[in-house]
Amino acid sequence: MYRRLAVINVDLEELGLTHRKNQAMLLRRLANNQDIAPLQTLVSIIEPVKQYQRYQVRPQNMLSPLTGLIDAAQADAPNARIFNNAVDEMLLNNDTAKVRGMLTEWRDAQTALSPMLNNAAALAEAKPLVENWQNLNAIGLEAISYLEKNQTPSKDWLDAKMKMLDELGKQKAGLQFAVLPGIKMLVAAANEMPNLKNVSPTDRGERIKEMAFPKKTN
Repeated sequence: MYRRLAVINVDLEELGLTHRKNQAMLLRRLANNQDIAPLQTLVSIIEPVKQYQRYQVRPQNMLSPLTGLIDAAQADAPNARIFNNAVDEMLLNNDTAKVRGMLTEWRDAQTALSPMLNNAAALAEAKPLVENWQNLNAIGLEAISYLEKNQTPSKDWLDAKMKMLDELGKQKAGLQFAVLPGIKMLVAAANEMPNLKNVSPTDRGERIKEMAFPKKTN
């Protein structure tokens, strides 16, 4: 479905729709005409809050100007979907290269984005979001390191990181990180993978998913 939508997305632009061009234009305005590449990286992994919460968090009507970072974010963040899928693939083939590459790219974008925030008043609401992104990324890189070294973290590590992720997953400026599921899977994998060496890749993925997203009990 997403492959088809990507093609249609380009086709719509060729027919004259400005949804892609206007996003870049809005980001340039928010960034005070600075290089928007790191900001595009951030926007590609965040989404507006769902279930009709957006207008409770950020009241707007049809006459309100589109001047916030939330207005530049997409409902279905493309790179978040790619990352979450890459984590699933990693659990099947044990190849961490793609996931680590994306986490490293985000870290570089964070480094470039931090000084931008001080030179763009319109991005003030993004500061807490960027701080959370840095912490989220650090957790992901820590989990990847455990997996690559085939080391098991301490007993309290999993619970501590999951609690941190729950906090980091809370909305800021009406936006949430759509990569949170993938990061949670990484943390659960780092904790459990050494115990699943003799389990099939499919069953291993299911076990890790159960740990990352435990069913709530009444």
